[in-house]
Amino acid sequence: MKFEVQALTVVSTSLIPLLSISLMKHKLLSTLLLKQHTDTTAGHPIVTMNVPKSVSEGSDVQLSCLHELYNTSLYSLKWFHRKDVYSEEREFFRYTPRAKQVKQVFPLQNINVNLYKSMGETVSLDKVSAKASGLYKCEITLTEISHKPWDEKYMTVSAANPLSQHIKETTIMKTYSNNNVANLFELYSRFYYTICIYIHSAPSHSSPAHLAPNL
Repeated sequence: MKFEVQALTVVSTSLIPLLSISLMKHKLLSTLLLKQHTDTTAGHPIVTMNVPKSVSEGSDVQLSCLHELYNTSLYSLKWFHRKDVYSEEREFFRYTPRAKQVKQVFPLQNINVNLYKSMGETVSLDKVSAKASGLYKCEITLTEISHKPWDEKYMTVSAANPLSQHIKETTIMKTYSNNNVANLFELYSRFYYTICIYIHSAPSHSSPAHLAPNL
């Protein structure tokens, strides 16, 4: 029994150098992996998109993609659009500073790119429609590394009031004794309409149906 204990003690003692070497290797490997992770992530461009959350239909919109290149060079900056997370993204604008054709527009239904106002970090869209709502993605490609930083944000295009296009101008303004003001508008299209005046959310007067003038 004494011999077995001594043998066990000898074996345990002999394992100490091996364990020390193993721990040293593990520490060295962890250090190398940490350094590799730091080297591959440090210096990557930061991509930050400025995309309005909501815009009105028919308005002009500017989208920007801000990036910090550090010691790398920009090869291209691409813009994509998709209706939702389940739809396939499609490229609609590309900026390649070193190419012969610096700016390229790829036709995409419901998205009208203003080629002259779009440059570098900014892309301009003219008279956006309600169908232009969706996810907008900016992706940059670098010359030195294969990593492609990108960002994506959702923009909602609110449909315009269908009656607003028929309003021509304010024709009458009436002030009541309690300082409430009522405006009447002249309409473009020919359809029957009724004007109702509200004071503090309560209707105070309604006109009979009229036929709008055919202008």
